[in-house]
Amino acid sequence: MTQLESNPLLGSVCSVPINISMICSYFQLCDDPLPSTMPELYEKLAWNLAQLKINSIKEYENLLKLSNYQGLPNELQQSWSHLCQLAFEKCQADFSQAIASTYLSTELETFGLLKPAAVGSDEVMFSFLCPAFRYYLAVSHLTTLPQSEQLEVIKGMPHINPMFCRFYLSVSENPSSADIVSEVVQKLHHCCKDMCLLSFESKNEIVDREVAKSLLASGSTIMLYAQNAYEYVAMVHLLEKIEQPSSVEINFKNCKLKARQVPKLASLLGNRSKVITLLLERSSRRRHWHLVERVVAKHFKKLALISSASDPFNNKISISFAPSL
Repeated sequence: MTQLESNPLLGSVCSVPINISMICSYFQLCDDPLPSTMPELYEKLAWNLAQLKINSIKEYENLLKLSNYQGLPNELQQSWSHLCQLAFEKCQADFSQAIASTYLSTELETFGLLKPAAVGSDEVMFSFLCPAFRYYLAVSHLTTLPQSEQLEVIKGMPHINPMFCRFYLSVSENPSSADIVSEVVQKLHHCCKDMCLLSFESKNEIVDREVAKSLLASGSTIMLYAQNAYEYVAMVHLLEKIEQPSSVEINFKNCKLKARQVPKLASLLGNRSKVITLLLERSSRRRHWHLVERVVAKHFKKLALISSASDPFNNKISISFAPSL
Protein backbone atom coordinates (compact mmCIF):
# COMPACT_ATOMS: atom_id res chain seq x y z
CA MET A 1 0.00 0.00 0.00
CA THR A 2 2.92 2.36 0.71
CA GLN A 3 4.17 1.89 -2.85
CA LEU A 4 0.71 2.58 -4.26
CA GLU A 5 0.30 5.75 -2.25
CA SER A 6 3.76 7.11 -3.10
CA ASN A 7 3.60 6.36 -6.82
CA PRO A 8 1.17 8.65 -8.73
CA LEU A 9 1.08 6.23 -11.68
CA LEU A 10 0.06 3.15 -9.71
CA GLY A 11 -2.45 5.12 -7.71
CA SER A 12 -4.15 6.28 -10.91
CA VAL A 13 -4.37 2.89 -12.68
CA CYS A 14 -5.43 0.80 -9.69
CA SER A 15 -9.02 2.02 -9.91
CA VAL A 16 -9.54 -0.71 -12.55
CA PRO A 17 -9.84 -4.26 -11.06
CA ILE A 18 -7.91 -6.07 -13.82
CA ASN A 19 -5.04 -3.62 -13.37
CA ILE A 20 -4.88 -4.41 -9.66
CA SER A 21 -4.66 -8.14 -10.44
CA MET A 22 -1.89 -7.69 -13.01
CA ILE A 23 0.12 -5.34 -10.81
CA CYS A 24 -0.09 -7.67 -7.80
CA SER A 25 1.14 -10.52 -10.03
CA TYR A 26 3.97 -8.32 -11.24
CA PHE A 27 5.11 -7.47 -7.70
CA GLN A 28 5.04 -11.15 -6.73
CA LEU A 29 7.29 -12.24 -9.60
CA CYS A 30 9.46 -9.22 -10.35
CA ASP A 31 12.11 -7.36 -8.36
CA ASP A 32 12.56 -4.57 -10.91
CA PRO A 33 12.17 -0.94 -9.83
CA LEU A 34 8.66 0.47 -9.95
CA PRO A 35 7.84 1.99 -13.35
CA SER A 36 7.28 5.74 -13.40
CA THR A 37 5.23 6.07 -16.61
CA MET A 38 2.20 4.29 -18.03
CA PRO A 39 3.96 2.95 -21.18
CA GLU A 40 6.74 1.52 -19.00
CA LEU A 41 4.17 -0.08 -16.70
CA TYR A 42 2.21 -1.79 -19.47
CA GLU A 43 5.40 -2.89 -21.20
CA LYS A 44 6.46 -4.66 -18.00
CA LEU A 45 2.97 -6.06 -17.37
CA ALA A 46 2.74 -7.41 -20.93
CA TRP A 47 6.07 -9.16 -20.73
CA ASN A 48 5.26 -10.49 -17.25
CA LEU A 49 2.02 -12.09 -18.52
CA ALA A 50 3.85 -13.47 -21.57
CA GLN A 51 6.45 -15.14 -19.34
CA LEU A 52 3.75 -16.69 -17.15
CA LYS A 53 2.12 -18.15 -20.28
CA ILE A 54 5.42 -19.45 -21.64
CA ASN A 55 6.40 -21.06 -18.32
CA SER A 56 2.99 -22.78 -18.11
CA ILE A 57 3.96 -24.93 -21.12
CA LYS A 58 5.89 -28.00 -20.01
CA GLU A 59 8.36 -27.71 -22.88
CA TYR A 60 9.41 -24.26 -21.67
CA GLU A 61 8.84 -24.51 -17.91
CA ASN A 62 12.58 -24.40 -17.18
CA LEU A 63 13.22 -21.41 -19.41
CA LEU A 64 15.24 -18.81 -17.54
CA LYS A 65 13.59 -15.53 -16.69
CA LEU A 66 14.19 -13.12 -19.56
CA SER A 67 13.97 -9.35 -19.76
CA ASN A 68 12.47 -9.36 -23.28
CA TYR A 69 11.48 -11.62 -26.16
CA GLN A 70 14.92 -11.50 -27.82
CA GLY A 71 16.20 -14.24 -25.52
CA LEU A 72 13.41 -16.65 -26.50
CA PRO A 73 13.95 -19.70 -28.72
CA ASN A 74 13.53 -18.91 -32.42
CA GLU A 75 10.04 -20.43 -32.71
CA LEU A 76 8.76 -18.29 -29.81
CA GLN A 77 10.43 -15.17 -31.20
CA GLN A 78 8.58 -15.74 -34.47
CA SER A 79 5.28 -16.21 -32.63
CA TRP A 80 5.85 -13.01 -30.63
CA SER A 81 6.67 -11.04 -33.78
CA HIS A 82 3.54 -12.46 -35.42
CA LEU A 83 1.35 -11.29 -32.52
CA CYS A 84 2.95 -7.82 -32.69
CA GLN A 85 2.17 -7.64 -36.40
CA LEU A 86 -1.46 -8.64 -35.79
CA ALA A 87 -1.77 -5.92 -33.15
CA PHE A 88 -0.30 -3.38 -35.56
CA GLU A 89 -2.78 -4.34 -38.28
CA LYS A 90 -5.65 -3.95 -35.80
CA CYS A 91 -4.45 -0.47 -34.83
CA GLN A 92 -4.56 0.54 -38.49
CA ALA A 93 -7.98 -0.97 -39.15
CA ASP A 94 -11.30 0.79 -38.55
CA PHE A 95 -13.24 -2.45 -38.16
CA SER A 96 -13.50 -5.02 -35.34
CA GLN A 97 -10.48 -5.38 -33.09
CA ALA A 98 -11.16 -9.12 -32.59
CA ILE A 99 -8.60 -11.63 -33.89
CA ALA A 100 -9.78 -14.90 -35.45
CA SER A 101 -8.28 -18.07 -33.99
CA THR A 102 -7.20 -19.06 -37.51
CA TYR A 103 -4.41 -16.46 -37.17
CA LEU A 104 -3.07 -18.29 -34.11
CA SER A 105 -1.79 -21.81 -34.58
CA THR A 106 -1.53 -22.60 -30.84
CA GLU A 107 -2.89 -21.22 -27.58
CA LEU A 108 0.67 -20.27 -26.64
CA GLU A 109 0.61 -17.66 -29.40
CA THR A 110 -1.79 -15.59 -27.29
CA PHE A 111 1.09 -15.10 -24.81
CA GLY A 112 -1.52 -14.52 -22.12
CA LEU A 113 -2.40 -11.16 -23.65
CA LEU A 114 -5.55 -12.28 -25.47
CA LYS A 115 -8.90 -13.46 -24.15
CA PRO A 116 -11.84 -15.15 -25.91
CA ALA A 117 -14.19 -12.54 -27.38
CA ALA A 118 -17.93 -12.95 -27.83
CA VAL A 119 -18.65 -11.41 -31.23
CA GLY A 120 -21.61 -13.49 -32.39
CA SER A 121 -19.56 -15.70 -34.70
CA ASP A 122 -19.19 -19.47 -34.96
CA GLU A 123 -15.43 -18.98 -35.24
CA VAL A 124 -13.39 -18.62 -32.05
CA MET A 125 -12.28 -15.01 -31.71
CA PHE A 126 -9.83 -13.30 -29.38
CA SER A 127 -9.41 -9.75 -28.15
CA PHE A 128 -6.66 -8.08 -26.14
CA LEU A 129 -6.97 -8.03 -22.36
CA CYS A 130 -6.80 -4.24 -22.53
CA PRO A 131 -6.18 -1.69 -25.33
CA ALA A 132 -2.80 -0.76 -23.84
CA PHE A 133 -1.41 -4.20 -24.69
CA ARG A 134 -2.55 -3.82 -28.29
CA TYR A 135 -0.78 -0.47 -28.58
CA TYR A 136 2.40 -1.78 -26.95
CA LEU A 137 2.59 -4.77 -29.30
CA ALA A 138 1.73 -2.63 -32.33
CA VAL A 139 4.51 -0.19 -31.48
CA SER A 140 6.90 -3.11 -30.99
CA HIS A 141 6.24 -4.07 -34.62
CA LEU A 142 6.33 -0.53 -36.00
CA THR A 143 9.75 0.21 -34.49
CA THR A 144 11.29 -2.73 -36.35
CA LEU A 145 10.77 -0.82 -39.61
CA PRO A 146 13.25 1.76 -41.00
CA GLN A 147 12.48 5.26 -39.70
CA SER A 148 11.52 6.47 -43.19
CA GLU A 149 8.82 3.77 -43.31
CA GLN A 150 7.71 4.59 -39.76
CA LEU A 151 7.16 8.20 -40.81
CA GLU A 152 5.06 7.14 -43.80
CA VAL A 153 2.98 4.86 -41.59
CA ILE A 154 2.29 7.67 -39.09
CA LYS A 155 1.37 10.08 -41.90
CA GLY A 156 -0.97 7.50 -43.41
CA MET A 157 -2.96 6.84 -40.21
CA PRO A 158 -6.12 9.01 -40.49
CA HIS A 159 -7.08 8.40 -36.87
CA ILE A 160 -4.27 7.84 -34.40
CA ASN A 161 -4.99 6.93 -30.80
CA PRO A 162 -3.25 9.14 -28.20
CA MET A 163 -2.12 6.09 -26.23
CA PHE A 164 -0.55 4.64 -29.40
CA CYS A 165 1.42 7.88 -29.77
CA ARG A 166 2.51 7.82 -26.15
CA PHE A 167 3.73 4.24 -26.44
CA TYR A 168 5.45 4.95 -29.73
CA LEU A 169 7.55 7.84 -28.40
CA SER A 170 8.20 6.19 -25.03
CA VAL A 171 8.77 2.47 -25.48
CA SER A 172 10.74 2.78 -28.72
CA GLU A 173 14.38 1.86 -28.12
CA ASN A 174 15.63 3.90 -31.08
CA PRO A 175 15.31 7.68 -30.67
CA SER A 176 12.68 9.07 -33.00
CA SER A 177 13.69 11.63 -35.60
CA ALA A 178 12.48 15.23 -35.37
CA ASP A 179 10.26 14.67 -38.42
CA ILE A 180 8.52 11.72 -36.77
CA VAL A 181 8.07 13.58 -33.48
CA SER A 182 6.66 16.63 -35.28
CA GLU A 183 4.16 14.45 -37.20
CA VAL A 184 2.99 12.70 -34.03
CA VAL A 185 2.60 15.99 -32.12
CA GLN A 186 0.61 17.53 -34.97
CA LYS A 187 -1.87 14.66 -34.76
CA LEU A 188 -2.39 15.38 -31.04
CA HIS A 189 -2.52 19.17 -31.16
CA HIS A 190 -6.21 19.22 -30.22
CA CYS A 191 -5.67 17.66 -26.79
CA CYS A 192 -3.41 19.43 -24.28
CA LYS A 193 -3.77 16.62 -21.73
CA ASP A 194 -2.36 14.06 -24.16
CA MET A 195 0.41 16.51 -25.08
CA CYS A 196 1.38 16.74 -21.39
CA LEU A 197 1.49 12.96 -21.07
CA LEU A 198 3.40 12.61 -24.34
CA SER A 199 6.07 15.05 -23.15
CA PHE A 200 6.35 13.55 -19.67
CA GLU A 201 6.43 9.89 -20.70
CA SER A 202 8.80 10.18 -23.66
CA LYS A 203 11.75 11.49 -21.60
CA ASN A 204 12.95 13.00 -24.86
CA GLU A 205 14.08 16.60 -25.32
CA ILE A 206 12.97 16.61 -28.96
CA VAL A 207 9.43 15.71 -27.88
CA ASP A 208 9.47 18.35 -25.12
CA ARG A 209 10.53 21.00 -27.61
CA GLU A 210 7.96 20.06 -30.25
CA VAL A 211 5.10 19.91 -27.75
CA ALA A 212 5.99 23.29 -26.24
CA LYS A 213 6.31 24.84 -29.71
CA SER A 214 2.92 23.46 -30.76
CA LEU A 215 1.14 24.78 -27.66
CA LEU A 216 2.67 28.25 -27.97
CA ALA A 217 2.17 28.53 -31.73
CA SER A 218 -1.53 29.43 -31.59
CA GLY A 219 -1.04 32.22 -29.06
CA SER A 220 -4.34 31.27 -27.44
CA THR A 221 -5.00 30.06 -23.91
CA ILE A 222 -3.20 26.84 -22.99
CA MET A 223 -5.88 24.65 -21.40
CA LEU A 224 -4.42 21.97 -19.15
CA TYR A 225 -6.27 19.22 -17.31
CA ALA A 226 -5.42 16.99 -14.38
CA GLN A 227 -7.86 14.25 -13.42
CA ASN A 228 -5.48 12.41 -11.08
CA ALA A 229 -2.08 12.71 -9.44
CA TYR A 230 -0.30 11.16 -12.43
CA GLU A 231 -1.72 13.71 -14.85
CA TYR A 232 -0.79 16.48 -12.39
CA VAL A 233 2.87 15.34 -12.49
CA ALA A 234 2.78 15.29 -16.30
CA MET A 235 1.25 18.78 -16.38
CA VAL A 236 3.95 20.19 -14.09
CA HIS A 237 6.62 18.57 -16.28
CA LEU A 238 5.26 20.35 -19.35
CA LEU A 239 4.96 23.71 -17.59
CA GLU A 240 8.64 23.42 -16.69
CA LYS A 241 9.48 23.03 -20.39
CA ILE A 242 7.49 26.05 -21.60
CA GLU A 243 9.61 29.15 -21.23
CA GLN A 244 6.95 31.85 -21.62
CA PRO A 245 3.42 30.47 -21.54
CA SER A 246 0.61 32.79 -22.60
CA SER A 247 -2.72 32.61 -20.81
CA VAL A 248 -3.01 29.36 -18.90
CA GLU A 249 -6.17 27.65 -17.69
CA ILE A 250 -5.70 24.66 -15.40
CA ASN A 251 -8.71 22.45 -14.76
CA PHE A 252 -8.43 20.05 -11.83
CA LYS A 253 -11.28 17.80 -12.96
CA ASN A 254 -12.08 15.24 -10.27
CA CYS A 255 -8.57 15.82 -8.93
CA LYS A 256 -8.36 17.17 -5.40
CA LEU A 257 -5.66 19.85 -5.46
CA LYS A 258 -3.43 19.32 -2.45
CA ALA A 259 -2.19 22.33 -0.55
CA ARG A 260 1.45 21.28 -1.02
CA GLN A 261 1.01 21.31 -4.81
CA VAL A 262 0.08 25.02 -4.97
CA PRO A 263 3.57 26.51 -4.35
CA LYS A 264 4.98 24.53 -7.28
CA LEU A 265 2.30 25.88 -9.61
CA ALA A 266 2.83 29.42 -8.40
CA SER A 267 6.61 29.25 -8.89
CA LEU A 268 6.22 27.77 -12.39
CA LEU A 269 3.67 30.30 -13.60
CA GLY A 270 4.52 33.40 -11.59
CA ASN A 271 4.70 36.55 -13.73
CA ARG A 272 5.34 34.64 -16.96
CA SER A 273 1.67 34.19 -17.84
CA LYS A 274 -0.72 36.89 -18.91
CA VAL A 275 -3.66 35.29 -17.13
CA ILE A 276 -3.81 32.24 -14.89
CA THR A 277 -7.15 30.57 -14.27
CA LEU A 278 -7.48 27.73 -11.78
CA LEU A 279 -10.66 25.65 -12.01
CA LEU A 280 -10.83 23.82 -8.71
CA GLU A 281 -13.21 21.22 -7.33
CA ARG A 282 -14.42 21.97 -3.84
CA SER A 283 -13.48 19.28 -1.38
CA SER A 284 -16.24 17.64 0.62
CA ARG A 285 -13.97 18.20 3.61
CA ARG A 286 -14.52 21.87 4.47
CA ARG A 287 -11.29 22.12 6.49
CA HIS A 288 -9.21 20.83 3.57
CA TRP A 289 -10.85 23.25 1.15
CA HIS A 290 -10.24 26.29 3.35
CA LEU A 291 -6.59 25.24 3.67
CA VAL A 292 -6.24 25.12 -0.13
CA GLU A 293 -7.90 28.54 -0.43
CA ARG A 294 -5.42 30.05 2.06
CA VAL A 295 -2.42 28.48 0.33
CA VAL A 296 -3.60 29.69 -3.11
CA ALA A 297 -4.03 33.23 -1.75
CA LYS A 298 -0.58 33.13 -0.12
CA HIS A 299 1.43 31.84 -3.07
CA PHE A 300 -0.38 33.82 -5.76
CA LYS A 301 -0.33 37.07 -3.72
CA LYS A 302 2.07 38.74 -6.20
CA LEU A 303 -0.63 38.45 -8.85
CA ALA A 304 -3.76 40.55 -9.12
CA LEU A 305 -7.05 38.72 -8.59
CA ILE A 306 -9.22 39.24 -11.68
CA SER A 307 -12.22 37.20 -10.68
CA SER A 308 -13.41 34.46 -8.39
CA ALA A 309 -16.63 32.65 -9.16
CA SER A 310 -18.36 29.64 -7.69
CA ASP A 311 -20.65 27.14 -9.39
CA PRO A 312 -22.89 25.70 -6.63
CA PHE A 313 -24.42 23.13 -8.98
CA ASN A 314 -21.11 21.53 -9.97
CA ASN A 315 -19.31 22.29 -6.69
CA LYS A 316 -16.54 24.13 -8.60
CA ILE A 317 -14.73 27.39 -8.15
CA SER A 318 -12.85 29.45 -10.76
CA ILE A 319 -10.05 31.79 -9.70
CA SER A 320 -8.28 34.03 -12.25
CA PHE A 321 -5.07 35.99 -11.71
CA ALA A 322 -2.88 38.34 -13.76
CA PRO A 323 0.53 39.91 -13.06
CA SER A 324 0.28 42.99 -10.88
CA LEU A 325 1.35 46.26 -12.50
